[in-house]
Amino acid sequence: MRPGFALAVLGALFVSVGIAREAHALNACTAADIIAAEGANCPNSTAPCSIKRSYTIANGCILDFGTRTVTVSGPGGTLDVGSRGMTIKAGTFTVGSGGNVQGLGNNPAPLDRGGMIMIQATGAVVIDKDGSDHTATSTATIAAAPGVAGELLALLALAQEDLTAPQRRGA
Repeated sequence: MRPGFALAVLGALFVSVGIAREAHALNACTAADIIAAEGANCPNSTAPCSIKRSYTIANGCILDFGTRTVTVSGPGGTLDVGSRGMTIKAGTFTVGSGGNVQGLGNNPAPLDRGGMIMIQATGAVVIDKDGSDHTATSTATIAAAPGVAGELLALLALAQEDLTAPQRRGA
């Protein structure tokens, strides 16, 4: 075997191992786990955090970024909880282009259910469609900045009136 050819094959092997390692999802259960893995994308400070790698999140984990701005973006930025549950806390939280936050169940029936993802942003208001506090029995969820929540409720009421108007006229 020629030395040049052997070096080319060896180089290709190292590159393919590096690519395979990048494609593998990392395990994380805290914001600190993600901060450590992201490096400059998500510095250990109050600076904005950009999540660009893929993470598998264990059940019950809380990713608490404090008041930081957090963006999950691509290609490859993924937070995957599977059929489990997680909470994300941040000042603002955005799923950008190519990013993914998912809780897709992958168990066979009858355990084929998705996960639960709770996102808490500081200053956000979370209410039911009638303006009451959101609970586990709420029929709809509205999450918005405090100044916008009232406007959304008013628009929702108008939309509901439009939907029921034909029924009232025909009665």
